[in-house]
Amino acid sequence: MATVKTRGDSYTFDDFCVLVNGKQKGDLIDGVIYVASPENIGANELFRWLFTVAGVFVRKK
Repeated sequence: MATVKTRGDSYTFDDFCVLVNGKQKGDLIDGVIYVASPENIGANELFRWLFTVAGVFVRKK
């Protein structure tokens, strides 16, 4: 999780609402904003493919 801290004082909830849009995952903890990395859609598709291949293999065995 990345930390967003660009000034010396703590962020308020109003600051948090302005800086973190509704589609981002973020937390405000003790005046520090923590923003999660965006999801990797390519990795999700790869995982789905691998899960399907493993399922076919298990059914065949």
